[in-house]
Amino acid sequence: MAATLIMYYEESSNAMEALGVTGRMREAMMQARFATSQGSAHQLLCMWGQHVKLRFTTGNVPIAASGSADSSGAEPAVAAVQRLAATAKLSSTAINRALLTQTAAVAELP
Repeated sequence: MAATLIMYYEESSNAMEALGVTGRMREAMMQARFATSQGSAHQLLCMWGQHVKLRFTTGNVPIAASGSADSSGAEPAVAAVQRLAATAKLSSTAINRALLTQTAAVAELP
C-alpha cells in the first residue's frame, strides 16, 4: 500500500487530492530526515514515485508478455515493450544515483 501511495503521490498532489495524506507524507519524510523542508520532501516523493512506477512497469513486462504471444500479431508489441523496459532500467539507474545522493546529503545535516 505504501508503494501505491508513493507511486501516485505526484498526481494526487498536483490534483490537490487527499491533501491530508500528501501533507502527512511530506511530514513523514522530514521526520525521517530524508528532507529538510516541505519542498524538498515533495521533490523526493516525486522522484521516488517515478522510480516505483518504473520498477512496477518493468517488473510486470514478463507477466504481460507471457499471455500475449499469440497469433494475433502481438509479438512485435511485446518485443517493443521489452526494449522499452531495457531502456527504462538505464533510467532507473540514474534515478537510483540521484536518490542516493539526496539521501547522503540529508544524512550529513546536523
